[in-house]
Amino acid sequence: MKKIFLSIFLITFFLSGCNIFSKDDSSEKKSSSEILDEVPTGELYYFYSDSCHHCSNVNTYFLENDIYKKYAISKFEVSEKGVAEKFYSFVEKYNVPKEDRGAVPFIISREKYWIGDQTIIDAHKNGEFEIAKKM
Repeated sequence: MKKIFLSIFLITFFLSGCNIFSKDDSSEKKSSSEILDEVPTGELYYFYSDSCHHCSNVNTYFLENDIYKKYAISKFEVSEKGVAEKFYSFVEKYNVPKEDRGAVPFIISREKYWIGDQTIIDAHKNGEFEIAKKM
């Protein structure tokens, strides 16, 4: 019952954000069937919503700085079928504080996670994405 309520809440939350249109990027958006239970070593999973202005800020920063070309980042739109459930499983696994659960943008590596546009941008500037640098 708790998972059903949370799933409905997450989907409603993600679909109710502001509508910001940004150009598409060169990263590859993947489906829920491609989300593994563990983030592969050397890769980042990026959970976002098309209607989230904080996600749009991250996307703009990533495009302006060629982040999608430089790092192994798999993108997952949380309103797509099955993605919210996988997102929630990572939130549970990493013991994300309850007040941050359901928040996007959310980037996760095998070792840690980042929530929020400024936190994600700062993490990149501080070299924390180097674990996913493409060769």
